[in-house]
Amino acid sequence: MTKFSIEYNPYLVKCIFRKNGKVLSSNSKIGAKAGERLQIILGESVNWKGLLEEIAASCDDDVVEIQFRGRRIDFEDLKYVADLYNGNVKFSLAFDETADDADVISELDQLFDEIKEKNLPEFSGKSQSGKDIYTAYEEVKNGIFEVNVIATMSSGKSTLINSLLHTELLPSQNQACTATIAQIRDCDNMEEFEAECYAEDRNTVIYPRAVVTLDEMRKYNSDERVTYIDIEGNIPSIPNKKINLCLRDTPGPNFAGNIEHGKLTQKIIKETNAVVLYIMNLTQLETKNDDELLRDISSEMKRAGKQSRDRFIFVVNKCDELDGEKGETLDKILVSVRDYLSPFSRKSVFYIYTLFLYILSFYCYNH
Repeated sequence: MTKFSIEYNPYLVKCIFRKNGKVLSSNSKIGAKAGERLQIILGESVNWKGLLEEIAASCDDDVVEIQFRGRRIDFEDLKYVADLYNGNVKFSLAFDETADDADVISELDQLFDEIKEKNLPEFSGKSQSGKDIYTAYEEVKNGIFEVNVIATMSSGKSTLINSLLHTELLPSQNQACTATIAQIRDCDNMEEFEAECYAEDRNTVIYPRAVVTLDEMRKYNSDERVTYIDIEGNIPSIPNKKINLCLRDTPGPNFAGNIEHGKLTQKIIKETNAVVLYIMNLTQLETKNDDELLRDISSEMKRAGKQSRDRFIFVVNKCDELDGEKGETLDKILVSVRDYLSPFSRKSVFYIYTLFLYILSFYCYNH
């Protein structure tokens, strides 16, 4: 039996790999990955078969014990890949848990409190915007995690977001129906959703903050004076103590009513800190508009490398419209989608997630 160990520090983005107690050097195929994120090396890429496959090849043994030291959330990713492994090697996993994000933040809070009590002059300076280091720390710690929902028109963005919200709030129909830019910020202690509407200058209030329903959203969306809608309410299953989530629903870049929407989409694609949820319409794959968007995304992935790759999550939508009697299955569709994305990806890896919206919607509206 070969003993293999992985020690992963996500804050330094550093892996230490050992085989039978000996650290693998950067000259080895696995050791060369020491400076990459674990979630990236778990999957396949050019000249890389995935971490489990590479460990199997490196150990050349029928039984390999992997000792993982790190956060539980990272170990669960490793375990997920190990469960999917179907090669000839028998892997067993052991886990040594280290401090997680909450522990690290708690220690940082204590450190900043101690520094503040000492009133050190080195930390008393303020930036041009009037913020000191303590204010900046609080803003970073409580920062918003923004997920931008992007697709060509009528791909089901609004339906998907409604499912995540567990309520029908955004207008959805079989035609272009999102003419505004709506962002939905999670707030756990709210029982209803509230919205405020702004003009293009982002300062002029068109509709003041008030409880909002689907009917009001239709009115806001059809009002040509409204460009931005800021919504706040409880997004179920996303506790604020874990993450401050903000969903941004954008018009399709091919929306004829406003060329600025296309510019907004391009801006989001190029923002290095913006997560993009790209919705693909199962019933209308391989359209010209999708081709154009995917080329832009592919170019950004190549430009920014692995830092950019994880920003893009692809969702195959409208899976409830598969016709089993015609032999249309989810597995076949995913193969088709991967084949379609392959020319765009080249050296990048596109992650594909499938949402059964008909199941998700049923759960959302009945729980």
